[in-house]
Amino acid sequence: MKKKIFLCLMVIVSLFIITGCSNKENYITDNEHLYDTAVQYIIDNDTNPEKNEDRYKMFIDYNGFGITEDDNYRYAYMWISEESYYVVDNKIISGSGSSMPYKFTFELNDNKVVKYEIPKDGNEYASSIKEMYPDDIENKVINYQWKDDGLIKEVKNYYSDLKDKNIYYYTGDEYIKLDK
Repeated sequence: MKKKIFLCLMVIVSLFIITGCSNKENYITDNEHLYDTAVQYIIDNDTNPEKNEDRYKMFIDYNGFGITEDDNYRYAYMWISEESYYVVDNKIISGSGSSMPYKFTFELNDNKVVKYEIPKDGNEYASSIKEMYPDDIENKVINYQWKDDGLIKEVKNYYSDLKDKNIYYYTGDEYIKLDK
């Protein structure tokens, strides 16, 4: 009798190990729209101080590293570059911006953003990436280098009606031409 119980327990434990009894994330496809949902979430929650400036616009580009899901949520792993611009004296002015990795958490049923995470600064950057991202992409994220050529083209196209296509930093007193 003891052998039968032991054998049954071994079979059950083996099944748990083989099938995975944990809340493990699995990569999914056909959910790339979640990247766009994440970008829209950033735009909808824009709190940049220059938001009320003339012809203000936030420009966003991203690189998607993968989308996973577990029993409760979907997760989109991304690098997002966002820059804001506005117009002063018919000049394109560079506002706020950032370029960093994000992890978005979505509700499983309606793909609504529940939260997003960004890495910690300084000495904790790499360790926080390792906590946020699956093992197979964390090094890609840590070593990722963004090129913003596409955003600059989009900015200049958006403000194509302006005679001066240069981009400036505005101090409030003077315009400093940027190398963009």
